[in-house]
Amino acid sequence: MIKLLSNDGRILEALCKSHKKWGMSYHVNTPEPSREDFLASAAWVKNLSEDEQLYAWFYGGGYVLFDTEEELLSAYNQTLGDDNKGDPREEKCSIYALTCDPNGCLINENT
Repeated sequence: MIKLLSNDGRILEALCKSHKKWGMSYHVNTPEPSREDFLASAAWVKNLSEDEQLYAWFYGGGYVLFDTEEELLSAYNQTLGDDNKGDPREEKCSIYALTCDPNGCLINENT
């Protein structure tokens, strides 16, 4: 049997469930943001290695797995999407984020 994982939500659900981890997918909505603007809008990326930071910025999207809900929520709350009105950084780089629990259930999304 073949199973099509047709969108970020389905892929994130499958990753979290199979790894039994908390997870977040992210996608940069702003065309070609500077690295500085990207890091300001996704402060959690600064906790990654230099190579991982470059990968996250260059590809503009991906999936991140976390051991705890606390780690996930910290990263999610540091990710600035279009719905973070009033933040001066929102004009520079907007990042969509979607979160999921270890059972494969989607939780939060910023837009």
